[in-house]
Amino acid sequence: MGMNFETPGPISTKQAFLYQIPSLPAASKIRFLGCVVKYDVSAGLLTLAHNYPLKGGGQPTSINVNVNLLLGLLKATDLQVGAWLNVLGYIRQPQDVSLEISNSTLSTPKSIYIEALMVISAGSIHVGEYERVLQDSQDAERRIARSG
Repeated sequence: MGMNFETPGPISTKQAFLYQIPSLPAASKIRFLGCVVKYDVSAGLLTLAHNYPLKGGGQPTSINVNVNLLLGLLKATDLQVGAWLNVLGYIRQPQDVSLEISNSTLSTPKSIYIEALMVISAGSIHVGEYERVLQDSQDAERRIARSG
């Protein structure tokens, strides 16, 4: 009886900036930081934004996060406009996107959204420090990938 190495392990989590999410494959498991700009109670959708990097361009600065799985766990303060949140979840693409949804609720390219598994308040995070550390980490990963 040998070990079966064919069985895939859990999907690893990729830490990303909010603007990078649309370029990642659907079903990716990600962790990112965002600031609440809107909460649609009836749909259970949070809209989070993070204006990084601060430069012109067509990159989205907001994304919708479906928090229906977490409604009993979220605090009212987590849903307030201006709250910074760490989100762990999966990138999802609706199977059946109606015109009404694509024009009003889901505003990101390809109508993607995040299905949240966990939402943690970032409290009084130093956003600039977070941005610097994550950017340094991503730069290091790219250097390692190029050299290997």
